[in-house]
Amino acid sequence: MKRFRAFALAGFVLAGCGEGPTDPVDSSGRAFTLRVGGELEIRRQSIGPGEYRSPPAISSGAIRFREVGQAPYVVPAGATQLFRFQAVTRGRAIVVFRHTDHSALVIDTVDVR
Repeated sequence: MKRFRAFALAGFVLAGCGEGPTDPVDSSGRAFTLRVGGELEIRRQSIGPGEYRSPPAISSGAIRFREVGQAPYVVPAGATQLFRFQAVTRGRAIVVFRHTDHSALVIDTVDVR
């Protein structure tokens, strides 16, 4: 039984981990570089009730918010959202994600070249 609990806990922790530079999870202060026309997907995981508001605040027209959807898997801790963006023009954009249930902010920077 102890092995099962440890295995299940490890599975939950790993399920929340990002898979690459365009797939971060709940880490503020990340910086991304895209080419004009490129796409970016950012995954946000909530713990407990609530979710991240859509659309997130974007500081410039360098990127455009495309859509938000639920991840294709379920994590018991809370909602997992996939935010998708398109690189439109050269420049820098600051993206601010705000949570609906508590005061959490996640802030990322996107440079488009």
